[in-house]
Amino acid sequence: MTRTDQAALRLAAAPPEVFAALVGREALEAWLPPAGMTGRFEHFDPRTGGSYRLVLAYDDGGQGAQQGKTTAGSDVVEARYVEVEPGARVVQAVDFVSDDPAFAGTMTMTWEVAPRGDGTLVRVRAEDVPAGIDAEVHTAALASSLDNLARHLGEAHVVLRGVLVCRDESETRVVTDHLDEHVALTRAEPGCLDFAVHPGAEPRTWSVAERFVDADAFRAHQARIATSAWGAATAGIERRYEVTGLDG
Repeated sequence: MTRTDQAALRLAAAPPEVFAALVGREALEAWLPPAGMTGRFEHFDPRTGGSYRLVLAYDDGGQGAQQGKTTAGSDVVEARYVEVEPGARVVQAVDFVSDDPAFAGTMTMTWEVAPRGDGTLVRVRAEDVPAGIDAEVHTAALASSLDNLARHLGEAHVVLRGVLVCRDESETRVVTDHLDEHVALTRAEPGCLDFAVHPGAEPRTWSVAERFVDADAFRAHQARIATSAWGAATAGIERRYEVTGLDG
């Protein structure tokens, strides 16, 4: 059964600037590797019909929870550019160099940029993901690359990611009863770039991903939550969150 993983991010930068970062060798080496990895191209030809070979190395040498697909400490990616539509879209056919059949098969990666307000919406979609790649880990890696892209473009976003953990069905009903209004009100905040809450991988959990333009916007969001119906109703529900981008 095929699987599709995806992520998206709204940026203040204009579409041409964002697209340039999708096809520039040095830019990609700087932002594409997810957190905990570095990357270098052995060859790079970003045009329709062109190709690249990318070596991704784990900072811990593969000694941590995640091990590489090619060696314990590395992933080697061979890709062909199926389509490069300047300013709009990059489609790649991607293969991992691995002896493990769980990582076999060609994955299609599509990167798209489009105007959104005064900035840009960038989307990445991975189709036909090999079965050996964990869905939650892969989605987090895509989001991590987008975080890196924002930083590469000089955008100091505040990002919250984590899990809301309900102890029982009663707490789960509290979340479902209040979630739609909470999401709508948060997305309407002027400093909110992205906000998503979805059922998590484990029962009675919710995956949370938030992004705000800066620390002031994030703190304003937190202040609103403190006096909201959502904040009051879910105050006793466990949160396992990590926030990056705040000063001190």
